[in-house]
Amino acid sequence: FHDKGAGTGSCASTSACARVVPWDIPNDFFVAIRAAAQQREALLPYSYTAAWNTASTGLALVRPMYYENPADDALYNLEQQYLFGPDMVVSPITSPSGSEAKGFEHALGAVEWSIFAPKSAHGWVDRLNGDFFNGNRATSVYGIGDVPSLVRQGAVIPMRPRVRGQSSLARAQ
Repeated sequence: FHDKGAGTGSCASTSACARVVPWDIPNDFFVAIRAAAQQREALLPYSYTAAWNTASTGLALVRPMYYENPADDALYNLEQQYLFGPDMVVSPITSPSGSEAKGFEHALGAVEWSIFAPKSAHGWVDRLNGDFFNGNRATSVYGIGDVPSLVRQGAVIPMRPRVRGQSSLARAQ
């Protein structure tokens, strides 16, 4: 039996292959990662509600945009965004933040990013800045801590309030 994991091959002579520890991350990234974990925790009630909706309707929790309105040709080929549950559109940034972005030192810059808001009876609200959109592309500048997303106007998004001292994430500061 031969294990092909860390400790074999070129990783046998160096500890760099298997050494991934949270405290080795530069502080700016740690702050962004902690904020992302806190946002995820805050959205857990929405995620659970959307998962229950998935179980009861059979629609997937994460869906391509054309599921919103299959007759709308503008919703096809939107490969950078997806529907999350019944009331959110998410478009994670997947491009480097600068033309020369390589590694930690360049990833903290801002990037211009677009998200398409499907046509809807009431429209969509940008989660980060509160702007309203309906059937058009929203373009803005986002930083490392931002995840461009839209919420259906009028939707109730259940969220868990962050209470200091009651969460392991709150104590991680």
